[in-house]
Amino acid sequence: MLFCVAAQAQTKTVSGIVKNAEDGAVLSGVTVSVLNKQQLTTTNPNGEFQIEASVGDTLLFSFIGKMDFKEAVGDKSVIQVLMQGAKNDMDEVTVVAFGKQKKASIVGSITTVNAKDLRVPASNLTSSFAGRIPGVISYQLSGEPGADNAQFFVRG
Repeated sequence: MLFCVAAQAQTKTVSGIVKNAEDGAVLSGVTVSVLNKQQLTTTNPNGEFQIEASVGDTLLFSFIGKMDFKEAVGDKSVIQVLMQGAKNDMDEVTVVAFGKQKKASIVGSITTVNAKDLRVPASNLTSSFAGRIPGVISYQLSGEPGADNAQFFVRG
């Protein structure tokens, strides 16, 4: 029984903030996990996190478009993380409903629309999708000013 009490005494709440190394902006939605354990959390809109960890644990910080960052907990209770941008990571990774996958392992229809292709003389972004995404049919119900949101049908 003494062993359980000693293990609980070493567990503590680790908190901190995650920022972008390039401009110092806080990063919201960064996944913070304890390596080799089932504990994880994400940063809030202010880039802050809290997670339970032991003295010997290592925290893993991961975010799309950023290099993964590892930090040993040790005796720290507050950690500040600066995440570096990953080179060409967005060309190789596709965001899916339950995480991310390499593009080569995806089975199905995936298409990409570049932001520069959406710069068209339209009053609404939904109107600029028309004719640019295969399998998506875009239509407007009205020509009334201010009521120009497009509706979409997705094939399949």
